[in-house]
Amino acid sequence: MRIGIISFANKRAYEYAECIKEMGLNLIGISDDEEKRGKEAAERFQTCFYPKKEDLLSQQLDAVIICSENAKHKEDILLSAEACKNIICEMPLATSFDDAKNILNVCEERKASLFLAFPYRYSPPLVRAKEILAEGKIGEVLAVKATHRSKVPEGWQVKKDLAGGGAILQNAPAMIDVMRWFTEDEIVEVYGEFNKSVHLEIEVEDLATLSLRFSKGAFATLDPSWCLPPSYPFWGDATIELIGKDGALLVNAFAQVLSYIDEKGKRYSWEYWGSPLNKLMLRDYLGHIEKGEGAPISPLEGLKALEVAFKGYISGEKKEPLSI
Repeated sequence: MRIGIISFANKRAYEYAECIKEMGLNLIGISDDEEKRGKEAAERFQTCFYPKKEDLLSQQLDAVIICSENAKHKEDILLSAEACKNIICEMPLATSFDDAKNILNVCEERKASLFLAFPYRYSPPLVRAKEILAEGKIGEVLAVKATHRSKVPEGWQVKKDLAGGGAILQNAPAMIDVMRWFTEDEIVEVYGEFNKSVHLEIEVEDLATLSLRFSKGAFATLDPSWCLPPSYPFWGDATIELIGKDGALLVNAFAQVLSYIDEKGKRYSWEYWGSPLNKLMLRDYLGHIEKGEGAPISPLEGLKALEVAFKGYISGEKKEPLSI
């Protein structure tokens, strides 16, 4: 299988490249708007660097992985859809809901399969939780509380023109998708609150909360804030608590950690030893591509998660709940 990667702006690209090599597949080349970063990645993974994306896409690729800045996703996907039938892209899909819808329409017209990054659907704790819910062990879900908090990122992710948004756009969609996946229900109302309160130097919001209502009556809250201090022992969290008529279910996607104390550096951290979610996801996606199958998770799932996030912004500006 012949695979290319567009941009290493998103650090997950390094994990994807490692996975491709581990699987014994052909990483044909890398293209990156930042030449230095792209050349260093190409040297690290022993492949070719293409200054122009069009040159990489002309290499008869079976799949292309897009890890560029959020604002460049639309351009990169539309360009890729002309030359490659299988596109794997990081979330968020786009920096506006209209752009996201346009991307899906173009991919459908050009018969290009779009695989969006949903690594939490491959998390063993979350997969087991989904099974418990399907077995009906806690009964009808009445309420949900979720967190997807992290430290404040750096670089382009805190720049409005490249990121499109802050904590809501970059942290919320992943957990919105988990809640929809778990409940098998649609979110019909959102109320958002957000602000730039802790990191005043950045261009996007760092603190946020979303209150959600589902069509069957359940309600939920989601905290996607960039609120964890630099000294926090891990990059962030991904937790979800569900209250049902017959029981409760509490899940932590990253509980599998070892406590590490660096006495010399006076540093305390958690070293994650659980399953590599991004690699599990990519292996499954590439397996589907190799078999000539489409995306196992419809890109419409990503579109729906983004719709909630974008409506959360509008709700926060209007200071009122919005229907979806």
